[in-house]
Amino acid sequence: MRYIHSPPALPSFDGKGLFGYTFGPLQQKDLEIYYIEVKEGHDTFMVSKRITRVYYVLSGSGYFTISDRRYDVSSGMLVEVPPKIEYSYSGKMTLIGISIDTPNGTRMSFMEICLLRQITNLGRFLAND
Repeated sequence: MRYIHSPPALPSFDGKGLFGYTFGPLQQKDLEIYYIEVKEGHDTFMVSKRITRVYYVLSGSGYFTISDRRYDVSSGMLVEVPPKIEYSYSGKMTLIGISIDTPNGTRMSFMEICLLRQITNLGRFLAND
């Protein structure tokens, strides 16, 4: 079993103003982790029909435009974009992106899945008590 993952030798994606890597394949098939280097900006607006996108700003600064509103971001900040919301981002920053599939095919944010797992584990603990 593989426990440590390094970025691939070549970028997994290279678009206008950014490039990045997808880690994996991971043992937990419903988890996707992305490392993203934003050079200038990803000024193409995106909309996800069912995925909540979560970005953590590792370094640098920039901004996200979410539903026609600009949000300045910098190192240490977390951005959560719900499904069906138009957004883009720009600046010079390094991001970590996280996506988690749920059993019914929708996606949840990292915090939502952690909370769900804590509740599930508590239920198992109480059932065995």
